[in-house]
Amino acid sequence: MYRDDEVPFEEIARAMHPGEFDLRVLEQDQLWVDERARVHRLEEMGVAYQINVLLFCREHAPHWHGTHLLNELDGRFDEIFDLLPTSKADRDKAALAWIEHRALYRRLLTLARIGAATT
Repeated sequence: MYRDDEVPFEEIARAMHPGEFDLRVLEQDQLWVDERARVHRLEEMGVAYQINVLLFCREHAPHWHGTHLLNELDGRFDEIFDLLPTSKADRDKAALAWIEHRALYRRLLTLARIGAATT
């Protein structure tokens, strides 16, 4: 399910179940799917909610980054150690750099800045 680029993300989002998280949400910049599997358009979310999702992304970045690397390596677990920094601080830094370059994060950050500046 992770690599099916043929299916529009909105279709994937609408098929998600409560408690499910799909990393593909991070690679698009239109929708957020909450823990109850409700789909939200980023443009329609309030600034406080946008900021909350940004903080949620930063908090979960280390886990998601590791999952992303495992998916990219397609089960070649021995190679993950070559990609991950050895110290926790460096791993956390790499995860934050990774999340900050995801399409969802960048769009939310832009929208939150615009919204904060206009209120």
